[in-house]
Amino acid sequence: MEQSEPISMCPAAGRPTCVCKCARHIGLLVFRIGLGGMMLAHGYPKLLALFNGSGAGWMNPIGIGSTFSLALCVFAEFVCSIAVVLGFLTRPAALVLAVNFCVIAFTQRAGTSAAMDELVLLYLLCFVVLMLTGPGKLSLDRMLFHRCLHRRCCRG
Repeated sequence: MEQSEPISMCPAAGRPTCVCKCARHIGLLVFRIGLGGMMLAHGYPKLLALFNGSGAGWMNPIGIGSTFSLALCVFAEFVCSIAVVLGFLTRPAALVLAVNFCVIAFTQRAGTSAAMDELVLLYLLCFVVLMLTGPGKLSLDRMLFHRCLHRRCCRG
């Protein structure tokens, strides 16, 4: 008679470990889709502005030209947001978005209003968290690359 492997229990939740791992990956999926979807709502109007040729009136926070600044913002908020939603190259996409929000927080919008500063810093925090956690198993990264890039610390 063949013995099956005993079910390991999660010490924190008191449930089988597989349930806790599934909840974590589903949570990361919901987080990615929600965060990326909200960013797409900000990036799409900027994409239209770029294609309409109204980039000359765009902000130039780091001195590289208004149109180029808008193009970089569109890349971050539209293209990288799609990557985050799909879980494709999630960590690099989250890094680009975090840098975008650093520019917004510390150059362009610094001190405009407490609510705006809070929102910008909240987005920045979310993208830093996504860079640290990665996309989870329910992502294109996992499907295409079949492994975590940090094998020593991530066995699940």
